[in-house]
Amino acid sequence: MHWPLNQKLRLSMAAATAVLGLLVSLYAIWKPSTTAGDLFFLPQAWVEWLDSHGDFRTFVMSALVAVVPSVWLGTYQLDLVRGRWLLCVGLLLSAMEVGQIWIPSRGFGIPDLMFTLAGVAAVELAIRTVRWCMEVVVKAAGGWDVSRR
Repeated sequence: MHWPLNQKLRLSMAAATAVLGLLVSLYAIWKPSTTAGDLFFLPQAWVEWLDSHGDFRTFVMSALVAVVPSVWLGTYQLDLVRGRWLLCVGLLLSAMEVGQIWIPSRGFGIPDLMFTLAGVAAVELAIRTVRWCMEVVVKAAGGWDVSRR
């Protein structure tokens, strides 16, 4: 399989989606209310689901922030870049969670911090699992060196 996207384009797309995701997260984490209802871009069904799942929604948010840039950085050649990116995202989102201490209508909790880090880690686990599965399938089909991709 040949990916027509060069490394420079992948890095640019990852950076653009990362900035967008982190800005949306900053708003969502530091807004005065805890409901997802004022996130106008979300469908009502998602808002209701997110609001009914408390701390778990932090896992979902952090995974969504990390997944798109990480997929752009999903090649073997960009493993180190992706690892550093995920570390930075985990630290930035954690700092945003801790920053809720100073927002009177919000609060900080260790579960939020743990769900944030788990969401970021789940993205890396998912990428490595998908790549492993692809290698197994390709080897079973007669071989193809996926490590060069």
